[in-house]
Amino acid sequence: MRSALKVKSKMLEAGLRPDQFTYKALIHGFCKVQEVKSAKETLFDMLRAGFSPSYCTYTWFVDFYCSRNDDEAILTFPDEIMQQGLCADITVYRAIIRRLCKKERIDSAQRVFKIMQTRGILGDTIIYASLAYAYSRAGDVIAALALFDEMYKRRLMITLKIFKSINASYANDGSYLDIFWNSLVERGLMSKTMYNQIQQMKL
Repeated sequence: MRSALKVKSKMLEAGLRPDQFTYKALIHGFCKVQEVKSAKETLFDMLRAGFSPSYCTYTWFVDFYCSRNDDEAILTFPDEIMQQGLCADITVYRAIIRRLCKKERIDSAQRVFKIMQTRGILGDTIIYASLAYAYSRAGDVIAALALFDEMYKRRLMITLKIFKSINASYANDGSYLDIFWNSLVERGLMSKTMYNQIQQMKL
């Protein structure tokens, strides 16, 4: 990581601005060697430079804290971003919630969801679908159905892009996913025509 930092330093000295790839590579490297403080500083620099971190970028932080069973640090992560005078928008919360759901830390994901809502940020389709699937997968049907109801009220529909994204995240969950998608179709949250076409393409 020292060599990577030297490259960054030389770029700045030469008047060159690191690009999004450079920032992302540095953050990934710092998280891998458990230098999370440096990873955060690089993330803040990236945001100040006007770049939008990807979903993967935020998941590295979530994975780091999960490996230490430090869910509280994940919950306060958006606050740290705001303390830098930066915006913690829906993309930050979406990435954290999705990853926590994937890591089967549903209680923490729900807490982040509630914090997000108290700050006036409404969840989007992928946030609701991620939470609903996590609850469904964990056997909490009541919680999943409550999220379906809220999705219906807000007309948060499953698009092909969202379908592919969730399927990719849970590629080994074949039967669970089929039940989940069928439930969404039954509740009018996903086009039956689109789902049938997808199923035919699998054959």
